[in-house]
Amino acid sequence: ILEDYGYYGRLLTWKEHAMVFIFSGILACLFFSFFLGLLFYQHRRIQLRIQNLTDYLKQINHGEYPLHSYTVEDECSFLEDEIYKTVTALRESSSHAVSAKENLAKNMADISHQLKTPLTSLSIMAELMQQYSEKTEQQKIASQILNQTEHLRNLVVALLHLSRMDAGVLQLIQKEISVEELLSCAMEPVLPLLKEKQQTLQIQSISDCTLFCDIGWTAEGIENILKNCSEHTPKNGSIQIAIFQNPIYTEIQIEDNGEGFDPKELPHLFQRFYKGKHSSKDNIGIGLALAKSIIEQQNGEILAENRAEGGARFRIKFFKF
Repeated sequence: ILEDYGYYGRLLTWKEHAMVFIFSGILACLFFSFFLGLLFYQHRRIQLRIQNLTDYLKQINHGEYPLHSYTVEDECSFLEDEIYKTVTALRESSSHAVSAKENLAKNMADISHQLKTPLTSLSIMAELMQQYSEKTEQQKIASQILNQTEHLRNLVVALLHLSRMDAGVLQLIQKEISVEELLSCAMEPVLPLLKEKQQTLQIQSISDCTLFCDIGWTAEGIENILKNCSEHTPKNGSIQIAIFQNPIYTEIQIEDNGEGFDPKELPHLFQRFYKGKHSSKDNIGIGLALAKSIIEQQNGEILAENRAEGGARFRIKFFKF
């Protein structure tokens, strides 16, 4: 049949067929191995480049600004340049923001200092007016002046504290203290208010519980929470404080038997200058925001919720790690 088509050679034997097959297989394996090696090389090169870019970002975040960390330009070089420009711009913006906050805190401190003198003078004049005036109407006006002066003084102090926290210039001296000592400091300024409303404050035994925090600022934060509970608890009501401790955190729970929170207000309780519909007219809406800032700056968190049996509950957690 092949001779009819001009072929006069011989057919390959099975051994020759096997040799051709083996040779083709060897060539295919070599090509496949070369292809896998090329893929591995590309993958490894990209991994090393990503690691270099990661180290490059760490350098920038630590304040080091190398112009180029690569020796050979490749497809990642443009990305590296853009990362450098972006991170540098962000750091400069952050630096300007911190500087602005520090200036704000300084200005607030100056304004607060300047306001102390006229506020003190107003308080003294109102007290003298209340003391020596024989007319009931004048005494009433003097009392209102004293209340508003104290309200203004508290507002100035609260704004000063918040501005210092925002600027990061508020120094918190953290050390291990007993929760009993902390609550004692927080309760002392609130006791006259509780006595005026004939409210009771109950605390469970806490002799073995300790915290790692700044006692002065933390006590002020808890004091603001106690004032909030007292404000929203009726006359002859009660406030309870319970302590829970485990290997992860120490929790302080403060509860009252008042009207509780409106569910719509819960997401806004810790916002600055937010006043709920049941807040008193003298409430300036800073106390809970200040408490939240103090607690969160000390590796803690604060949550607010309604009790199942009625009333409000604040849960303050200080994490140990």
